[in-house]
Amino acid sequence: AIELEENLRRADLSPTEEAEALAELHETHISLSGGEKTSGKHDQSGAWGISDTAGIIGKALSTTSADLELGQTLQYLKEENPEVYNHVTERGEAKSKSAIKRRIDRLVSGATRTLEAKAALAKAPQMGEVIERGDARELIKKLPDSSVDLIITDPPWGVLDEQSLRQGLALHVGREGVSWDEDGKRALEVWRDLTEDLFRVLKDGSHLYCFINAVPRNFERAEESPCFTTFAQALVRSGFLVRPAPLVWVKDIAFGHVPDQFQQYPMCTESIIFARKGSRTFNEAPSHDYFINGVVNKEKIHLAEKPVDLIGKLINHSGVDHGLFLDPFSGSGALLLAAATHKKYPMRIKGFELSEKHHADSLDRLMKRLNNARDFGNGDLPAVRQMEEQDEWGQEP
Repeated sequence: AIELEENLRRADLSPTEEAEALAELHETHISLSGGEKTSGKHDQSGAWGISDTAGIIGKALSTTSADLELGQTLQYLKEENPEVYNHVTERGEAKSKSAIKRRIDRLVSGATRTLEAKAALAKAPQMGEVIERGDARELIKKLPDSSVDLIITDPPWGVLDEQSLRQGLALHVGREGVSWDEDGKRALEVWRDLTEDLFRVLKDGSHLYCFINAVPRNFERAEESPCFTTFAQALVRSGFLVRPAPLVWVKDIAFGHVPDQFQQYPMCTESIIFARKGSRTFNEAPSHDYFINGVVNKEKIHLAEKPVDLIGKLINHSGVDHGLFLDPFSGSGALLLAAATHKKYPMRIKGFELSEKHHADSLDRLMKRLNNARDFGNGDLPAVRQMEEQDEWGQEP
């Protein structure tokens, strides 16, 4: 015990070593004394408690309690799941005990959401068919020709974490340290692989909307960058009729952080490709080609999440009552939710999502918002009222 106390006073201990040493010290004193103090017991003479440990290391009870809990968690992970232990204690990332705690909390939260999603799927397995996990380029092959009435999507690329945005790296660094150019090139390749099947599954006269940058991030490599021109070219080559200029979403705040607002204009707009397969009239005649709409601030589960009411405006023009809505990159599930709950043109929904985390999050969101699994299965909502009377693609059995 004395040696452990001396170790804790060393200045060169890492946060992981300090937390684990504290847990070992506490357990050693419990074994040397009359056991551990337990609330509710009156006679605890000789027993050892957290307050005793706090006293010998000279720290507040609350701090000792939190550090002890962390140390015990790390000891458990070290024995039961070394891979997770190595992940949460990785040098360079685990710079403090609070950083380690946050990393553990994220892992626990993600695992909990995944378990909840799996439990929900056990009660309503059809939800697993509504949002399938996997590569959109493979999953879309299962959809019949001319089975989809409307496609609205927001392809993923260059998604940053909140810290990168606050540091003003939005224009320079992409996900996991990948540059915008590399990440964007992969996104463009996926899009080009997908467009022929998007055209195939869409019904004649139906519409497609795609959120994308107006211009390339790197003008010297424009042909490899995801932007209006490169994405529109892929659609045209697959047979779509594309509006020659993008629709524009005007946001109420800038995207990301502007390092020097006296030298750069903030980015407050986002472009939307509008494409058609054949010809049909809108449900409602558009009066302009821009949409003024705020961004998502509350209940956001994805950094690039689109507001439900903005998607609702697109569905006002192109939605089909009880038709099939497809989002091949469903992410947070916000676009699917907008289609399923639209007041005028509620639609049946289909989504694909590669990320396990976003797949679990979106399933959880839809299960909660669509009156839970029971109502979804019974078809109580307008969007799924005829699920039992029709097959998966809206055809009478």
